[in-house]
Amino acid sequence: MGKREEKIVNFFSGLLTNVEEINFDEVVKESLALFEEINHIMQNGSNEDKDEIVRAMEIVNKKVTEQFDTLCEELGVSKEEVTKMISDQNNFSPEMWGVMQNLQDGLKATEVKENKPKKAKRKPAQWVSA
Repeated sequence: MGKREEKIVNFFSGLLTNVEEINFDEVVKESLALFEEINHIMQNGSNEDKDEIVRAMEIVNKKVTEQFDTLCEELGVSKEEVTKMISDQNNFSPEMWGVMQNLQDGLKATEVKENKPKKAKRKPAQWVSA
């Protein structure tokens, strides 16, 4: 595991295991800084650096998904119910909602976009006339 990959995985793993000890303001600042770093690498980094970020985010995604599944099971609620609840602005203070939106924007900015080659436009067939 590379240095950046380890940094990303350790940061998010720490959040998942030390929920009771989280300083929310500090986590938001660190998260946004990390998202900016990831975004910069994804836009300007080498293919090797980008691959390292993708691997790290896949590990984090797997861990978050496992934690989410476990939490839903323990609480006896479906994923859909939780998703609906956290999507409703009325369930949060305006400050908390703003923070959540900023984090969500940061996550969207770091999404890996697949660069598919554009299809070449075909020239109309030119018929040979006799």
